[in-house]
Amino acid sequence: MKTNPLPDFSVSPPNGSDLIIEGFLHRESLAPRQQELCPECGSVMPNMESTFYLVGTEKSWTLALPVCLFCERDARPTIKPHLM
Repeated sequence: MKTNPLPDFSVSPPNGSDLIIEGFLHRESLAPRQQELCPECGSVMPNMESTFYLVGTEKSWTLALPVCLFCERDARPTIKPHLM
């Protein structure tokens, strides 16, 4: 699984980038909900409703994000009780 580096929030985004983000979120919030298959294990991924807010505004968008319940479960660390 690839991980993307975290953005540097100490640097202001370039002018107009908020419009790009708004356009993306608006488009994705209107997109038809489709079932997708996990690229790792091939199982059907349910969509989880997720709400995104644009900081400093009252704008919000709800998107359906596909999540693999099998791979996500395997990715979580297992906590074992400490034996004394």
